[in-house]
Amino acid sequence: MDKSLGAIEVETNKYTLPNNGVKHINYKCIDCGQRVILRKGDVRKPHFSHFFPTPSQRCKYYEQPTESQLHKDAKYKLHDKLKHKFPIVLNNNCPKCTTHPAGIYEVDIDYQDGDDVIMEYRDPSGKYVADVAVVNDNKVRYIFEVKHTHRTTTSRPDPWFEITADNIIEEDSRINDPEHPEYEDLGQKYYLDCVRTDTSRYCDNCRIYEEKWVKYLPKLRNKYGVERAWRQDSPCIECSRDQYNPVFIWGTGFLQICKICICEHEEKLKKQCEDTRKTYMRSMFEDTM
Repeated sequence: MDKSLGAIEVETNKYTLPNNGVKHINYKCIDCGQRVILRKGDVRKPHFSHFFPTPSQRCKYYEQPTESQLHKDAKYKLHDKLKHKFPIVLNNNCPKCTTHPAGIYEVDIDYQDGDDVIMEYRDPSGKYVADVAVVNDNKVRYIFEVKHTHRTTTSRPDPWFEITADNIIEEDSRINDPEHPEYEDLGQKYYLDCVRTDTSRYCDNCRIYEEKWVKYLPKLRNKYGVERAWRQDSPCIECSRDQYNPVFIWGTGFLQICKICICEHEEKLKKQCEDTRKTYMRSMFEDTM
């Protein structure tokens, strides 16, 4: 991976990539704050390097960056793109089966007048600190977490996205390198993958399979596959077909319903299962009297 690491302009505190750097401007390292020099010639690609007053103050941010340092640079890269209202597309896959969830597969960041982009945004109620947030009129519009070692475990108000540092750095390298093999194919947009794993990112099937009410659906004693052309002993309780692929729930088994019907009739089935559960609980209570 080409890690084109940026630096901070001393006077403006602006994040700058080496391609956009100007030699007469003073820059400092993102990590240690020491002076860095822009190397921009005809032979090597533009890059920053440290100006070291003494060997003891040596920082390897631009030579051998650590994962923590790359994480920090990725946050600056993302902040810079949001600040300049650069087109960003967020791709989402179901974290359980990798299909595209309905409604959240692809999200284009919608910029508005008055947007302010804040790094290390602190929630006023103290519930979380976000890596990068887009705020407008004191309201949070988007939250971005840059994944380092561990995933984000605390809650955030939607819409929020978690992206790996590598993903951001790779995209930044692509759009800033005209010689990149995918430079022309993908155009001038950031394409980032959301790696959130919570159930709100699941496709409809995987989300429903995690809910408690499905355990009260009728069950199949046996499940047949290609050996009997998927013809089951009992028909699907909704579409009445006997030739179908039944839903499977871990810890419960195969259900007497096909994968299409459980999504199409979710609300109806949920109500029926809730009624079944209440009847079961009532009978259990009466038996103890």
